[in-house]
Amino acid sequence: MPKRPVGIVSFGAYIPRYRLPREIISRHWRQSGGKGEKAVAGFDEDSFTMAFEAALNCLDGFDTDALRAEMRFACLATTTPPYHEKAAAGLLATALDLSRECRTLDSANTLRAATAGILAGIDAINAGATSRALVTAADQRPAEPQTAFEMSFGDGAAAVLLGSEECIAVLEGHVSINDEFLGTWRRDVDPYVQQFPGGFETKFGYQRVLMESISLLLDRQGLKPMDVSRLVLYSPNARAPQNVAKRLEMDPKKQIADAMLGNVGDTGCAQVLLSLARVLEEASPGDLIVVASYGDGSDALLFRVTEAIEQHRGRRGPSHYLARRRPMESYGRYSLFRDLVKSIPSPGSSSPVVLWRETKQYLQFYGEKCGKCETIQFPRQRVCVDCGTKDNFVDHKLSRHGIVHTFTNDYLHPSLDPPTTEAIVNVEGGGRVLLQMTDAEPDQIRVGLEVEMVLRKLHEGAGIKNYFWKARPRD
Repeated sequence: MPKRPVGIVSFGAYIPRYRLPREIISRHWRQSGGKGEKAVAGFDEDSFTMAFEAALNCLDGFDTDALRAEMRFACLATTTPPYHEKAAAGLLATALDLSRECRTLDSANTLRAATAGILAGIDAINAGATSRALVTAADQRPAEPQTAFEMSFGDGAAAVLLGSEECIAVLEGHVSINDEFLGTWRRDVDPYVQQFPGGFETKFGYQRVLMESISLLLDRQGLKPMDVSRLVLYSPNARAPQNVAKRLEMDPKKQIADAMLGNVGDTGCAQVLLSLARVLEEASPGDLIVVASYGDGSDALLFRVTEAIEQHRGRRGPSHYLARRRPMESYGRYSLFRDLVKSIPSPGSSSPVVLWRETKQYLQFYGEKCGKCETIQFPRQRVCVDCGTKDNFVDHKLSRHGIVHTFTNDYLHPSLDPPTTEAIVNVEGGGRVLLQMTDAEPDQIRVGLEVEMVLRKLHEGAGIKNYFWKARPRD
């Protein structure tokens, strides 16, 4: 029996709310230029939290129990993992409450980590190891102040769910090119991304390798350049992909997909997935999409959009987040978020023992339900707050939606983004939680405000990153 074609079943994206106008960077350094803006992750965000939110958007609407049974592969692609020795994909799979038998993969150290993850996921499906595979990509690349990288680098994440049933885009073919080329790099001792000066990489690395991978892909598929509906290229700048398209005899204006450099920035290994998600938001059945990544070689993938795309309109993709923005008013705020200057917050306390013991509560947002009176409570404890029954509870997964019951704005609590708003939230379906607010101005918060819970970085202490849930206004 022939195998079903494998492809993309769903997609999701995440772009941080903060946007830093490039003219603010130019003005700070007393330079000219600086058009557009770039997305900046909040002080409580990193590559893991962004990938997690993109994954939630990707999996929205799917049956949770079915996913736990079917999905045995989860990948997180990033060049900026939260830990250099600890599985970020394992953290992601745990927070998503996937099966303990889920195979996890960190795809790292190259800008084509996302496409490498997709190909690994497809191989796992074809091998029968899983029927669904989740691939996420996120980056928050460090840029040296007063450089072109500081202008261009932005933060963001995207995710795709792969499978062989109800695909919205089927993989028709792919080509991978390995190429040892030192153009852009970052060693373990380098605080910032490095690049050989001049146009050396663009001419002898980027153009050469992408031309090879895309030309080979089209040749093997028997396609002409103009047969391609959209060309999704990793784009370090606006000019480089146009030169590649012209040399391929494609129309840059009609065929090159928007890399969102002007309003989001270069999001590293997440860029091609973000751009692909933007294309899928508006794609039509029959469209042929070429996705080509770059970094130590290139992966070129060809997707054909199917009729199922019509059932995936209105997802939380890039367009949702492009319309949801909060201007960053100063370079000083950006420098605090990026740890370019030392800030006030003292390290919080932390313990691997506590983090292990409270995984369900801290990462998966589980409370508990009393076995006698069925009161739902959070945090988890031994005695019921309502009837007083002891040690008679079952795990209860809390909803990610709720309503603010009461709140306070604390201007004295040390914070990189004051004030710290503490809110008591009545959780939809039962339960009441005390959480910090995020992604909100003080005057937005009110009693009765509908909120959604998001996983964020709470603090770092004892060399450990501590993640916990916060609430933000519901879009």
